[in-house]
Amino acid sequence: MFASISYLESHHAYTPIPGQPAADDIPKPNAPANETQTTTQSTQPSTQQPEEPAKVGVPGDPVPDPPGVFRARLTELAKDLVLKEQQIEELIKVLPGIDQSVEEQERRIRELGIELEKAEKDRVQALEEREKLLEKVESVIVGVRRV
Repeated sequence: MFASISYLESHHAYTPIPGQPAADDIPKPNAPANETQTTTQSTQPSTQQPEEPAKVGVPGDPVPDPPGVFRARLTELAKDLVLKEQQIEELIKVLPGIDQSVEEQERRIRELGIELEKAEKDRVQALEEREKLLEKVESVIVGVRRV
């Protein structure tokens, strides 16, 4: 999603909004005070300086894609967005407990907790049995060495 928005911001041509000042007319917060004065002075007619052509975008901005390429990529981004939404919907459908009430889910959690306790007891018992068998094997090995 971030990549889509980033692409749109960086590759779409700037379009003026009717009734809004152009980006070049807005003073920048880090601009020195004399720069804002020169912009206000430049709006007054002057015979000494020729007018500069209007700037498009900010220096260093990426060059916008041609309209055909931009539309094709925009269509691809839209398809990707729809696909991701459908994948999320499928994941939501297979979530456990999605069709169960809170009480049913709590009951299931308690049942799983009981099963977990039983499995833990079985594990501890298996470890104890392993230790006993290990002792038997060690005693047999020690007995074989003496012969």
